[in-house]
Amino acid sequence: MRTALRGYSFNLSDLNERDDKVEAFIQITGAHARDLALPTFGLPLVPATGIEVILPQERVDFTFDGDKIKQMNVESMPGGGLTGLIQQVGSELPVPPRLREIKQLGDTEISQEIEEHQSPEWGHETPIIDIDTDIDAG
Repeated sequence: MRTALRGYSFNLSDLNERDDKVEAFIQITGAHARDLALPTFGLPLVPATGIEVILPQERVDFTFDGDKIKQMNVESMPGGGLTGLIQQVGSELPVPPRLREIKQLGDTEISQEIEEHQSPEWGHETPIIDIDTDIDAG
């Protein structure tokens, strides 16, 4: 990522230390000057766009073991992270494969009942109908 973003900066600010933890904020910036290759994430090559990337500031918590970082947790923000980077350079993340089939209309008793009550004059709108259910008011 550093080679793809000219002027890459991992801006760390507002550090607050507590015991073996440090809270801070990070914001990644840079210009998408070279092709972006992230095969580790299964992403296709994103050709250079020249777009200035400014990801939103995200909170990060570091846990230390002595003078070494033991754990780093980043709080996800809308438009941040890898998704935000890919969106800003005008690309998309690939859609992961489905793990199972999506149920089609008509696969359940309720959807079959809805289909039975639809009329052609309603067009594409689905009418609201009452479906009796057993509710224990107990």
